[in-house]
Amino acid sequence: MTLLTVNSARCVAFVSTGGSKASVLKEVLEGREGPAFPAARVVPTQGELFWLVDDPAAASLTIQVERFDLGPKL
Repeated sequence: MTLLTVNSARCVAFVSTGGSKASVLKEVLEGREGPAFPAARVVPTQGELFWLVDDPAAASLTIQVERFDLGPKL
């Protein structure tokens, strides 16, 4: 699938879990020196973009994130 196709989608969602993803997630969402990761170039032209991440993956982020309470864990 090309970047043009992905950016033409109505809805794009990324899922990132685990602390091992924290540094890469920070670079994708907050920028980095040098070439951007492909995920950083996903900007839907008329659709929505969602990042579904757990707390360990989001641990290094300095941008504000919206947190949802999913209720009690099973």
